[in-house]
Amino acid sequence: MTGKTLNNRYLVGELIGSGGMAIVYKGHDAHTGKTVAIKMLRPEFNEDEEFMERFIREAQVAASLNHENLIDIFDVSEQDGIYYIVMEYIDGLTLKELIHRQGRLDNYTAISIARQMCLAMRLVHRAHIVHRDIKPQNILLDRKGIAKLTDFGIAKAAGADTITNASEKGVLGSVHYFSPEQARGEKVGLQSDVYSLGVVLYEMLAGEAPFDGETPIAVALHHLHTPPPSVRLKNPKATKALDEIIQKALAKEPSQRYQSAEMMYSDLGQALIYPDGGFVRAETAKSAASSSPQGEREEQRASQDAQEEGEEAQKHHHGPSVLLTIALCLGFLGLLGYFASILFLKQMVVLPGWRPAPGVVGSNVDAAAQRYEKEGLSIEIAGTIFDDTIQAGNVIAQEPMQNFPIRSDGAIRVTVCRGPEFPAVPSVVGKTIDEAKEILRLSGLKAGSIVQDESSDAPRGTVLEQYVKAGETRHNGDEISLCVSARPVVRAVPKLTGQSREAAEEALKEAGLTLGEVGFEQNAAMEPDQIVRQDPLPGMNLGDGEPVQIWINRALAQSTHSIEIEVPEDQTKVMIYQEDHQTNEVKLLVEVLRDKGPFQVDLDLVSIEPGENEVVIYLNGVERKRETVILVEAP
Repeated sequence: MTGKTLNNRYLVGELIGSGGMAIVYKGHDAHTGKTVAIKMLRPEFNEDEEFMERFIREAQVAASLNHENLIDIFDVSEQDGIYYIVMEYIDGLTLKELIHRQGRLDNYTAISIARQMCLAMRLVHRAHIVHRDIKPQNILLDRKGIAKLTDFGIAKAAGADTITNASEKGVLGSVHYFSPEQARGEKVGLQSDVYSLGVVLYEMLAGEAPFDGETPIAVALHHLHTPPPSVRLKNPKATKALDEIIQKALAKEPSQRYQSAEMMYSDLGQALIYPDGGFVRAETAKSAASSSPQGEREEQRASQDAQEEGEEAQKHHHGPSVLLTIALCLGFLGLLGYFASILFLKQMVVLPGWRPAPGVVGSNVDAAAQRYEKEGLSIEIAGTIFDDTIQAGNVIAQEPMQNFPIRSDGAIRVTVCRGPEFPAVPSVVGKTIDEAKEILRLSGLKAGSIVQDESSDAPRGTVLEQYVKAGETRHNGDEISLCVSARPVVRAVPKLTGQSREAAEEALKEAGLTLGEVGFEQNAAMEPDQIVRQDPLPGMNLGDGEPVQIWINRALAQSTHSIEIEVPEDQTKVMIYQEDHQTNEVKLLVEVLRDKGPFQVDLDLVSIEPGENEVVIYLNGVERKRETVILVEAP
């Protein structure tokens, strides 16, 4: 993609970042002469409705906001099936990279970055948007120390439709940073972003996130049940005030956290003046209620009443001319906002094959599906909610929202009311575990803890018992524990050496196993692209679906390179990495403690592709030297 020009304007430069959904290149805008960042949707997701909607939503959300601590969006377009966003280029690094390089940050730096994020969040939240993915990887730092929040790919409008996607595609967000309500797949509010920023503040001070585990589920359980640890256990230099701020931000219940980004911003400022703390206050029921939608409405009504009283006083004091002026100004502002909103929506629907989404909230889901089927649109049920006041089958939220762009043949994801909030527990005994989970989900319930019974003769994965009787009522979202047959399944590993990768994958599939990691070796005695060796060996037994690792015969690119550097002091940790520009892999070649003096080492560099590599030397975690090496294919 490097060297390609998009729409006769944007020259694509070097690759500067990549994620699960998109790839980011450095670019040049021929019209303005500016250096820009070009974010492209990965080609494999061009036909995926969910990824397309998330990609376009990022452009919509970010383009509608303007702040020093938010990334600017300049353009969104498409060429030859390549969808891209042109945005501000930041000559710096991510907060994650800074923490990786420096470890724990000092108190002042951590407070400065956190306060800048509070300012960004304040603007985002005032636009009724929840970012939902605040993490160090999404915070960029320029050379002036300005922090900028980016990546609105999974942001959503705050309100009834802000529901975490806990479907088969998984919970959206980063497990180390998302809130307990995200972990439960519940409705997410503004306090979820506060929780994520609390995790980021902890990581800046401690050098690591507060919760970790061997699996994402283990981390999520910590967010749900484990009290947040004191940051001072990891960093004694962290002040008591900062520890108190983090503890409040990481409260399990949203009502007990900071109810706005402004409140957290204020306390972070206090922490600079009063490091011993004592000023962080617990949220009361009154303060939490005022931050709820109902509380906000009450405050707005009180403010409106006060404003009306003030206008009444102004009327008696200044006469009708002032009222006329006020009415004219309000009318002008209303018209300006109306036309600005229309202009914004028209500007965002610029991609070919897209149209404004119709409104389906309040409609019966089946009737809406039939109505828009003729127009090429489909209705997908993204989730269901029990409610005593809304008729069952009616749509209560949609995504994208009304008038926001959607593909002309796309799908509107809706949340549907299922009626009363106290469902009856269905019978799932005799079902497979996957069937049971789906039945419980459709009933508004969840599968809870799973007890494994290895002594049962029932087929593996069959539900043997449920620990709440069928017919009993439970609250919407309750978990039902199950006992499942865990009858062992043993698979014999087939012989893979001498075969191609494709043949090996087919053989493993027939054997009930999967292909694991793929490595490469050079073996002159075998044909190119044949499997040289495997682990485990043929004939050994594995559990059902377990992986088998293989190594494929390939001529490797190689080079020998000598490195020499002056070590400045005793007990210096020397780490030498190989950055492979062809495969984007980074390999640790040397890790050793050295005393003061010259240090020289000969390196054997290997890659599966010939081309340019870089050798990077770190001393005590700080990059000190970088050299380019060309790897050539071995004869």
